[in-house]
Amino acid sequence: MFIHTVLLKFNSMADDAFYLAVRDHCEKILSESEGLHELYFGRNESDRSQGLDHTIIGRFATSAAHDNYQVSAAHQSMKVYMATYIEKIVVVDAEIGERTVSTPA
Repeated sequence: MFIHTVLLKFNSMADDAFYLAVRDHCEKILSESEGLHELYFGRNESDRSQGLDHTIIGRFATSAAHDNYQVSAAHQSMKVYMATYIEKIVVVDAEIGERTVSTPA
């Protein structure tokens, strides 16, 4: 399984219409992306988030499915739409397995 996690802080231009549009983008991506099992967009509930108060989390069957998602028209469209609203972003991509513990190379 491949996990794609994006932590975000949006600027003051992000309003209710923005959040609804991002949700719509996510629904389109989920319906069009083969190998994408789940896609979550919402608030980051952690109180240790250093201001990164929203998240997008994708769960993919394989890293190749994630690679295809990255270049898909639907994902590129969402990135263009969101770009002017993003104040800060951190991305974590990781291949994980059941009960896997991995050490850095």
